[in-house]
Amino acid sequence: MADPSDYRQQGDLAVLGFAKIWTRDDAEDSTNMCQRLLRCSLETHMIQSKPTILLLLRQQVIKITSLPGQGDLPEEAAYKLKLIVEAQSETKDTLQQIRDSVQALRIHSRAEADQETCPGPEDDRNYEEMKRFRLERVDALQMRLLHDLDRLFSHTSRTIEIRGLSNHLTSDLRPPKLLDGLINKILEDVDSIVRWLAEPEFDAVQDDWHTHIACLNNDLKTLYMSPTKTNSDVQTPKERLRVTQLTQLALPVARLSIMFLNKLSKQAGMNRKRLPLYTKMRSKQLETLSLLSQDVSRSVQAIVLTTASGRTTNLPFELKELGDCLGSALVLVKEHFLPLIPDTDGFTNQTYFRTWFDNWSTTFNLAVRNLKNACR
Repeated sequence: MADPSDYRQQGDLAVLGFAKIWTRDDAEDSTNMCQRLLRCSLETHMIQSKPTILLLLRQQVIKITSLPGQGDLPEEAAYKLKLIVEAQSETKDTLQQIRDSVQALRIHSRAEADQETCPGPEDDRNYEEMKRFRLERVDALQMRLLHDLDRLFSHTSRTIEIRGLSNHLTSDLRPPKLLDGLINKILEDVDSIVRWLAEPEFDAVQDDWHTHIACLNNDLKTLYMSPTKTNSDVQTPKERLRVTQLTQLALPVARLSIMFLNKLSKQAGMNRKRLPLYTKMRSKQLETLSLLSQDVSRSVQAIVLTTASGRTTNLPFELKELGDCLGSALVLVKEHFLPLIPDTDGFTNQTYFRTWFDNWSTTFNLAVRNLKNACR
């Protein structure tokens, strides 16, 4: 029978490997590293973030956390721990490329901001994948990925010690967190970065829309409820009638707001056939569209609460906010996205969508006007 010291020796190496996985093998100081990163083009560092390196990390994360089973024989445990040690070396190289990419994005971003004569981040319409809108999100996602990886390595190392697979003893005897949850979170992080690097701008601006569209649907349900249930302060028949009238007029405004977002959505709207990757929009304009569902949800929720209370003092302001928000988005959509929509079997999709948005705009403005008139 094999000696437990065989797998504990490999366990020691695995624990040591996790402790050193973030350290650089060379003696390059931070100044030299910054100069080297600046000499490389930003495109080079973006290539390092491409799906190939991220998908490689995906495989390595699974390998590096494949701990021996509770019922494994010592020689089996030793073999699995040896595979982890080997995977640590590969993972370390991959992590360094990702960290260099993160550092490069920040260095180049600062360099761009310091050059007053160049277009910089304010006018980056021709930067394609190098637009600030995309780079900042990729940077944030990569930082989250590195943070989650650090947690995973720490918990994996502690699990090795607690289970007696190493000669190292830990003073922290709390049960380690389940690694499956951390692994799944990291795989989601990787998938998010891959998606942000590859998806068209029209899809990228909608990355968080689904959450706020769900909130809008809940607000619509609230409006459909009896007004007396939405606000217990409404007591007199006159007040109840007032709330009912306002609610009936607010319903079309909420429904049309949701219809607008759904018409743009990548699931059921304009981009069922993928649009080109890039537009001539500046990052600031892309950010405006990315916040559209959040801004619309906030305005509609305020309108719902106001109509349910029967107090309409702020309602004209909220309606103006909603109208300005959707109006600005409509201008951007017509100018930058509609011209990119291809025709299908002789059917002029651009004409269809342009007509649809024109009709929507007329109907929405009428619904807003009716609700405003009811406030007087």
